[in-house]
Amino acid sequence: MLIILLIFFLTFSHPTFATNPTVQITDFSSDSSPEWVELFNNTNENIYLDGWSLRDYTDNSKNKDSLLLNGCIAPGSYQAFYEDSSWLNSSVSTTIKPNFDIIYLYEKGILIDSLPYTEGRNNSSPKNTNTCLLPTPTPDPTVINPTSGISLTEFMPYSSIEWVEIYNQNDFKVKLVGWQVGDNSSVTKNIPELIIDAKSFNTFDFSTFLNNNDADKVVLYDNNKKIISSYEYHGGAYDLEMSWSLINNSWCRAEITKGQTNDDNCFTPPTTPTPTSTPIPTLTLTLTPTPTLTPISSITLTPTSEEITNNPTPVSESMVLGETTTGSDIKNNFLPLILIIGGGILLLSPLIITKIKK
Repeated sequence: MLIILLIFFLTFSHPTFATNPTVQITDFSSDSSPEWVELFNNTNENIYLDGWSLRDYTDNSKNKDSLLLNGCIAPGSYQAFYEDSSWLNSSVSTTIKPNFDIIYLYEKGILIDSLPYTEGRNNSSPKNTNTCLLPTPTPDPTVINPTSGISLTEFMPYSSIEWVEIYNQNDFKVKLVGWQVGDNSSVTKNIPELIIDAKSFNTFDFSTFLNNNDADKVVLYDNNKKIISSYEYHGGAYDLEMSWSLINNSWCRAEITKGQTNDDNCFTPPTTPTPTSTPIPTLTLTLTPTPTLTPISSITLTPTSEEITNNPTPVSESMVLGETTTGSDIKNNFLPLILIIGGGILLLSPLIITKIKK
């Protein structure tokens, strides 16, 4: 028998634990209804048991919690924790005696203490001297699935990680449970539980859902499949620097403000100026008038005495080119002739003088 027990302990060795644990297992009852395990606070401070657990040998081998603890234990106080029957081993076998089990105490996965026992125990009077009380929790003002005050305020359909932004305009925190986002073909994606503080934003990311290049529609549904907000955006607006934003109750493209108050300025695409035709200059042809030629008066030679004799008709006035010539005109007309004759004489004078000398 001793050999069998030794082999059992060596084969199924139990974890080690602190030599001076903050909380100790001091008593138990494995053959009662209900069963219980008694703990003692070995410190001078309250011990809060959030994340603590008790396990027996079978549960510990499967690494799962058998009995989750809560509350707190005052310094130097005892507190029993109860569980239904058939948790701890209690019967004594006639073939293998004594029976065997181990109680383990864990704090958030760390072994604090353990208590092996070889016989079942029936004890109905644990020491419950604990006076520690948890503070009264403040009621959570969170409203689940409010009927108003929720709206879709921004979304990005163009990036590999698409997202929608939801705004809570209520004066209290809300939790959205069972809400969905859809497109223009009524295909939907479930939004995980989303908590949004009062007057605040929260976002939901997704991918490969909205149409990135062409027109599509974004629809926000509540838990009853009721449409809360929607907007159908047009195609040809692909821009990773711009999102679709609700500004002054109208949707437009604007700078990305994910999780924040939307920018007040909508993006205005630059307009292509209409080409203005340049007028063809009108050529003005200016005609310069041809100068009027002033007729030159003809030179009229005064007839010699012989010509006068032969022409019995006295000439009082000379007719030149059909014009009447006065006496002053005749005098003016002789001057050039005299100058020409004088010039000729001067030119011929050297020749005449040479002839005379010879």
